[in-house]
Amino acid sequence: MARSQAAAQWFRVDRQTAAYLGKEHTRTAELKQGDNMNAKTDMSAEVVIFIDQQQFKLEDREYTPRDLLKLAGDDPAETTLVLKHGNDLEKLTDLDKAFQPKSGEHFVVFHNSPTPVS
Repeated sequence: MARSQAAAQWFRVDRQTAAYLGKEHTRTAELKQGDNMNAKTDMSAEVVIFIDQQQFKLEDREYTPRDLLKLAGDDPAETTLVLKHGNDLEKLTDLDKAFQPKSGEHFVVFHNSPTPVS
């Protein structure tokens, strides 16, 4: 008899735990779904780019190379912003020509000063 009572009590506790966990998992799923919905809204107004492997989250609008160089902490008078397309490089030499960066684009910064030879 003691064994069946213990089994019955375990079953009762187990059902309570399952009910509790079920509520928690449902609540977590609801929170995650709500977060994803907010993230989607934010993602449409946000562009993620990389300058010299550093990530920047920007508003989805037009920028000039001057803006992006300043954002990266570089002096536009001494540097050039370069857009990477796979193995191709496109120098953005007109500092004031606005363009719309696309999410995931990678840029590098070239320094205009001559490289000293040792």
